[in-house]
Amino acid sequence: KNYPDGWADLDPYASYKANFDGTLRGSKNSELIFTRTYIKETITNIAKDGVPKSLKGNNKLGVTQKAVDAFYMNDGRTIDEASEDGDYIEEGFTTTAGQYPFVPLDVSLMYVNREPRFYATVAFSGSLWECESANETQYKNQQIFYYRDGTDGKQGFKEECPLTGIGFNKYNNREDAYTTGGYRVDKTEPTIRYAEILLAYAEALNELSPGKSYMVKAYKDDDITVEYNLNEIRRAIKPIRMRAGLPDYKDAEYNNKNNLSLKMKRERQIEFIGEGTARYRDLRRWKDALVEENKPIQGCNINIPKDDAVKQNFYKSVVVTSVPKSFVQMMYLLPFPQQELKKNVNLTQNPGW
Repeated sequence: KNYPDGWADLDPYASYKANFDGTLRGSKNSELIFTRTYIKETITNIAKDGVPKSLKGNNKLGVTQKAVDAFYMNDGRTIDEASEDGDYIEEGFTTTAGQYPFVPLDVSLMYVNREPRFYATVAFSGSLWECESANETQYKNQQIFYYRDGTDGKQGFKEECPLTGIGFNKYNNREDAYTTGGYRVDKTEPTIRYAEILLAYAEALNELSPGKSYMVKAYKDDDITVEYNLNEIRRAIKPIRMRAGLPDYKDAEYNNKNNLSLKMKRERQIEFIGEGTARYRDLRRWKDALVEENKPIQGCNINIPKDDAVKQNFYKSVVVTSVPKSFVQMMYLLPFPQQELKKNVNLTQNPGW
């Protein structure tokens, strides 16, 4: 069916990717509500930081294994559900060109048959970087690996690579090239986009108690009634799922408030990955940060070379010990600046600071 009941009339990959890679200017994209265009210190730098070293990028950004595992399969199942059915496979590599969408030869099978947002975001080892504006053919349509002995891998004792062995390409445009003569498409910072409005609305409705209604003041002081309403919740979530090329949640999933809450948290984790501090703010307001932010960062084993005898071990998840994590109770609140405390002697510092 056509959008928003399906995705027959749109390309889920391109529709999602266009919000970040400069394909659509902010003023031409009705999904972007508040934006800033060509901000060097944010989007432009983030884009270059994700580009591999061999393509003249900074080769800095790594996606965690937790984030990779959050993405759905292309039919809407989680990787755990697909694993039970034998459809999510962690060992082995692709052997035929064009066998799987978005996935070239010699790529780990754990990256095949994933949802479109995965391929619009994650530069897994073996993914393709187009760099179409490059003058030199050696930079165009290159398959990039992050094995230790490769140009974009760890090499020696230097960690000048994505520390998780998984790259990030959400803001990269297929025309972008950092070589002599190449150019970069201007990017728009998606500070607030419509997907945020829809998911926030659905989450808020799901928090209400069934059978109760609330009167609130809206635009021009009109009174409106807000209440727990499954049809409204679905009306907000379904467009997100359809644009992602995924089936809508089942009725049983909508009818389970607690389960739906967990699903919406996962949806936000996927939809807004790499968009500022969205994930960190969500974890704090859900009061999930003490658990989630204290889990160690995990990723591929970047000490493994591209040797057929051992390269499978590259994809066995390990802890990234060089980036320890810590979140304590006091971090749920920010500290007041010392100058503000001096201005107002009645103001007390937040606990722990």
